[in-house]
Amino acid sequence: MPKWSIKIVMAVFIIGIVLVSVASGVVGNLLFDNRSIDVTKEKVYSLSQQSKNFLDKNDEHLFIKLYAAENLTTKDPRWKIYLAQIIKLAENYENESNGKIKFTFEKIKPFTNTQAEAEKAGIKEFMYPNGEKYAYFGMVLANEKGKFITIPKFRFEDFAYIENLITRNLSYLTAKESKNIGIISPVFDVAVKQTYFGKSGEWPFVEALRKNGYNPIALDDVSRGINPNYDAVIVFYPMSLYNLTIYAIDQYLMRGGKVIAFLDAFSENRFASADKYTNYVSGMDKLLESAGIKYSANLLVGDNENNRDLVLNGEKIKYPLRLVVTEENFINHKINENIKSLQLNHSGFFKTEQKPNLDVVTLFTTSENSGVMSVDKLNNLNYEVMVDSYKLTEQKYPLAVLAEGKFASIFNAPIIDTPEAIAKSLPFLSVPLKDGKLLVVADSDMMGENLWNANFAKNSDVFGEMFISDNLQFLLNALDYMTKANYVSVPLRKRTIKQMSWQRILQEKAEQKFEKAKNNERKKLVDAQKKLIELNSQIDIAELSSVKTIKEAEQLQREIERYKNNLEEINYNIKKEYNKLFVLFSVLFIAVIPALITLILAAIYGFYNNRTVRNAMESYSE
Repeated sequence: MPKWSIKIVMAVFIIGIVLVSVASGVVGNLLFDNRSIDVTKEKVYSLSQQSKNFLDKNDEHLFIKLYAAENLTTKDPRWKIYLAQIIKLAENYENESNGKIKFTFEKIKPFTNTQAEAEKAGIKEFMYPNGEKYAYFGMVLANEKGKFITIPKFRFEDFAYIENLITRNLSYLTAKESKNIGIISPVFDVAVKQTYFGKSGEWPFVEALRKNGYNPIALDDVSRGINPNYDAVIVFYPMSLYNLTIYAIDQYLMRGGKVIAFLDAFSENRFASADKYTNYVSGMDKLLESAGIKYSANLLVGDNENNRDLVLNGEKIKYPLRLVVTEENFINHKINENIKSLQLNHSGFFKTEQKPNLDVVTLFTTSENSGVMSVDKLNNLNYEVMVDSYKLTEQKYPLAVLAEGKFASIFNAPIIDTPEAIAKSLPFLSVPLKDGKLLVVADSDMMGENLWNANFAKNSDVFGEMFISDNLQFLLNALDYMTKANYVSVPLRKRTIKQMSWQRILQEKAEQKFEKAKNNERKKLVDAQKKLIELNSQIDIAELSSVKTIKEAEQLQREIERYKNNLEEINYNIKKEYNKLFVLFSVLFIAVIPALITLILAAIYGFYNNRTVRNAMESYSE
């Protein structure tokens, strides 16, 4: 190999660095600018198996049209990431649809036909943080017959739900007809008292039904019975139902109807609107008992293991009556698919028994570390009294029950007594015609927006949902199951928008190494804190606490400090691991790879130079 001058070596080395920089930039764009394969931990751009299955079976032509303001990406760096992710997601629908889905993207300029078109389709304008208007970012989904559904506005927090929303609405567009859902709500104005919803006063879950393929209709007058053509009926917060309403529900079930009832022993929503305690008796006791379901209107259930916080006297405590139902407490059932957790407030509970011709199953329960308290203690919503009145019973309590089969009527004859009313009403059935379905949930607050829609919990805008639980998904699953709708639901991604970068990947790699140890220390810390809270409550209640109890509390306090120190040490080790990975990564791209490229170029140059010399010598010898 010939001798190289220092200039040639430096030139080749610099060329190597430039080539590596360009290559790494291209690779970074491919990986992180949403233009190639999905290497993200959350599979941000990949379609779920549920979406792929729908696309494989679909034989209708569908259209996805994305609208965004032309200057959207210049106002906030996150918009650029978000827009690119939505585009990539939509492109995946098109690419995997076997030619059945067409995706287009329109940039909106102010005062143009495109802006008018978007607004006519329902795309909602919003303001940038600086107060500037004409911000648009939404989507229209349509079929070839002209039927369409609009997603008015995308927000950063909504990304976890976007694939579910797109797939579900695409599957709705392929359905032959919309499902009619009647809603009976004698206490809460879930909507304006008109034949159809859609005016002011509508509850978010009612609006969500319409956005997810259902046609909700207010049933204010059931004196003639409930038309069996209704695909399902939701009885929301039944309080002292009229006997005629019970009769209508009874006969509807016997005609093969499907009913979902959200019951309450106590409702925070009702208390807040009425500002007083009332006896919340549904009036459905006999109807439920005939189906093998007994509901306690006098007791509330709590869970010491799975619950949420309550601030009491300036201190945050785990409050057992605010339930969090987790996966281990669900049975394997179609209605529970894709459900990770549910939230309930001051829930009642059920007892069940099998009845002839009916199949009765419990869908989810509390944990075994649960207890009860009397509703009578709720008179003034005094949380201190409620905490003191709660008693641990250490058993599971059914929170949702499904009964299916032929329902027996609780009436011996029609309760309509005038000939005119009888003539206008559905005939009385003494024996069931078809199999019906009855799903009862022991809490209506779970459909209150503050337990599933963080927008309303924060009083923010209404053009998107930021989901904090799967409560709404549970209702949609139940309706899908009962009405046999072919809508497709996709698991929520449970994430918000974040920019993927080399540094972020290195950070996740470092965290993965210590993930198990960190989770173990966290669990120990939480368990110790729970025990300490219980001990402190015993010390506060008792006038003279035992020395043993006090020492045990002191020991727990020391353990808590130790677990906190352990977590700090783990975080320190994660930082060290990240720094090590960062150095290795930097050395790899700044020194090692350029050096390898330099050697490769040197070898190529040397091979070429030797060959040139050899050819010249051969020519000279000839």
